[in-house]
Amino acid sequence: MSDMNLSDILQLIQDVRSGLESWGITARGLWVAGGIAFLLFTLSLREVMSWFLRVHQVRQEVRTLRSEMVVLQQTVEELRDLLRTRASEEVALNEAEEKMEAQKVATPGPQRFRFDH
Repeated sequence: MSDMNLSDILQLIQDVRSGLESWGITARGLWVAGGIAFLLFTLSLREVMSWFLRVHQVRQEVRTLRSEMVVLQQTVEELRDLLRTRASEEVALNEAEEKMEAQKVATPGPQRFRFDH
């Protein structure tokens, strides 16, 4: 087929035209078939673009969700660290208060004069 020249191509086109005429297909019928084919091609192209754009939108949403998830994980870690720090501070404060209470009980206060004797 690589050694076809222009005259062979023109002869092939004439053969196809005569074959179409023998089947009863007119030039008007070819135009209608071409128009329908173009319409169907346009609709299919539209569907492919719509699908591509939906996939692209979902991909963008997934990227956004991943970045939000990273920020959320960092926030949870910071909150966890803050709670651990507060809990250890409260434990230390409670221990200090207990020691102070124990010291108050262990050391009696100054003797007061009793009025009931």
